[in-house]
Amino acid sequence: MFLMVFGLAAQAFLPAAPPGPRWWQWTLALPLALASLAFLFGSSMRFYRAGVSADPVDVDRPRALVRDGVYRVTRNPMYVAMAGILAAHAVLRGPWAWLPAACFALLIDRLQIPAEEEALRRTFPEEYAEYSSKVPRWLGWLRA
Repeated sequence: MFLMVFGLAAQAFLPAAPPGPRWWQWTLALPLALASLAFLFGSSMRFYRAGVSADPVDVDRPRALVRDGVYRVTRNPMYVAMAGILAAHAVLRGPWAWLPAACFALLIDRLQIPAEEEALRRTFPEEYAEYSSKVPRWLGWLRA
């Protein structure tokens, strides 16, 4: 969550697109932001029901492997949601705002997710192997 908030702040400080008709930007950004918030809420509720912490620092001892709800679409719906929120904001802010969104996705994909996946592999070897073979890290064809 910290990285997403940092990304939003960075987007706000980068040069914005020149003012003008922006209806098309809102037409793209609003559904993306709403879908991202739904993903974030749905994934958080699944963690809550399973009694699992969403703390990205506490990755060494996972207590459950959540595979239902939005976790049937992506193994990382919270990160997909945060990237979606940054992307929606980038659509509104302009081309420079895509830089923090891309940095967020890259950092999460290369640093955070591998640590979480390793802990899940260690704790739930068979279940996680089956789950990760069927569900992508991000969305659809965006596999690790």
